[in-house]
Amino acid sequence: MRTTPLVLAASAAALALAAPAHADHTTQECGFQSFQQGNVTNDRYTGEAEGHIVGAPGEAVSIACEIRVNGVAVDATSRGTGTTAAVTVGVIRYFADDDDTVDICALVTHAHGSGEFCQSATNVDRTPPL
Repeated sequence: MRTTPLVLAASAAALALAAPAHADHTTQECGFQSFQQGNVTNDRYTGEAEGHIVGAPGEAVSIACEIRVNGVAVDATSRGTGTTAAVTVGVIRYFADDDDTVDICALVTHAHGSGEFCQSATNVDRTPPL
């Protein structure tokens, strides 16, 4: 029987989430990588999500990275907080079928308010050639 390891990944470049226009110097980003193997985990994915936010000097900021399947939040990292910059990292677990939409969202707060910045994940098949 042939196994098919899949990598569900959202690259940092693809997830360079735009800051709101009023927050000229605030940048945030979330990314994740998870693995699924059909005959071992079925539709369950496990992996790691990581994110960061950088604001103006002295600005209080926070970030969490959330995984959504078909628009519904299914797991998230704990919220990272800091002054000027903050990071978050955590293990994520979720179920998704091949035709489900999986998004990663940066949930941020900063001096100008709060916001959500979501991007679709990319499913990459890393099956070795036969």
